[in-house]
Amino acid sequence: MNTLMTDCYRDDPVRGHHDRAPSPDGTGMSMACKCLFGRLLLLFSWMKNLSLILVAGLVLAGCGQGMTDARAEAKKNWDRMRAESLCSQAAEHLRLGQLTQASKLAEEAISLDEECDDARVVLSKAYIERGQYNSAADELLGVLRRRPGAAEPLYLLAVAHERASRFSEALEEYQAAYELDDSNLHAVLAATEVLVEMDRPHDARVYLARYADRADNDPAVYELAGRLAMMDGDYAAAVDQYRQACSIDMDNSAYMEALAVAQVLDGRNAQAISSLTRRIALKDEPACGWVYTMLGDCLMSADRLAGAHDAYERASVLLPDAPDSWVNLAKVLVAMKQMPQAAAAGAKALALDAKRLDASLLTGYALLQSGQSDQAVKVLQDATTLYRKNSTLLCALGRAYEALGRSLDARRCYTDAARANPSDALASALLAEMSSNGRQPDE
Repeated sequence: MNTLMTDCYRDDPVRGHHDRAPSPDGTGMSMACKCLFGRLLLLFSWMKNLSLILVAGLVLAGCGQGMTDARAEAKKNWDRMRAESLCSQAAEHLRLGQLTQASKLAEEAISLDEECDDARVVLSKAYIERGQYNSAADELLGVLRRRPGAAEPLYLLAVAHERASRFSEALEEYQAAYELDDSNLHAVLAATEVLVEMDRPHDARVYLARYADRADNDPAVYELAGRLAMMDGDYAAAVDQYRQACSIDMDNSAYMEALAVAQVLDGRNAQAISSLTRRIALKDEPACGWVYTMLGDCLMSADRLAGAHDAYERASVLLPDAPDSWVNLAKVLVAMKQMPQAAAAGAKALALDAKRLDASLLTGYALLQSGQSDQAVKVLQDATTLYRKNSTLLCALGRAYEALGRSLDARRCYTDAARANPSDALASALLAEMSSNGRQPDE
């Protein structure tokens, strides 16, 4: 005990070795030892409090980080919702053709949410419509890197490449887009169109035929098939394809017009008349002048002059600045023996194009038949300055000279016509007629 007590004192840094008296209570423990135990207890208490403080600090730090993360997540969700709303607005502006507003809203959506691919798709569509094909391609490539199996962005990328005349890339992308979404037959149609652009019409026709059984009553497929058949010169097949398109979409004016053209080229004028008549009957979409012109041609070939006259007259109203309109009208009026009206129509054609040989011939002939031989000579003489060796024109001018009693001039015209075209029976016949009638050249 004494040794322990001595050691305790010895270790007391305050009292040292001076206080060696035993404790008054008789326990034998010195004051130094008591002081040491107290200090140890204080140290343990302090360490315990420090641990509590550290734990509390860690807990508070964790809570603060959690609150920060929650706040960041909430802001991210809010920005995402705003981006989706802006994207919807951009899509509506795009639908209305308001490209600037659509682009601005889509860009704002992307600034809020970099991964808002729908906004990038809308922006790419606006770029395509504005002719910014490279910008559209950049946006779409970014979307495809994140969504490699997305069909719509790939289809739009093909559109951008097609518009930029990068046909090989467009063809591959259209075909791949259809493989990703075989409900989008437009990808097949677009790939077919690209093959045509690449000057491969036969390949286009074969490619489209491969998917014809999937048309599911889509008239656009039959229309395109008809167009390809027309390019191949297979007018009978074109008629069949266009007729199928018309049977599905009976009020489509473009399909009716295409069908009529194919029927005319295939020699089915009677069917063409029916198709064109149906087309003209669509009052909500008035027919163009060329439709009436084609109808007039078909009716003329069927010798239905009154109907042809009405069709050509309507064409001349719709196309008053087209010389063909007035030439056609003059032609049917001559056939109907309405010579003054024919001459007037021919004169309008010449006023629009003084170099029209057919207009000169029709006008000269109508004037001659109307008894206006001097006017006929003038019109036909003007034409000979451009067509000196046209045998038909020379014969017409010779007849006009004969009507005026100018036999020498008439004979010279017939002779020139026979030299210009030795096989022209008309010139030879007119010369022979002059000789048989004993007509001598005028002095």
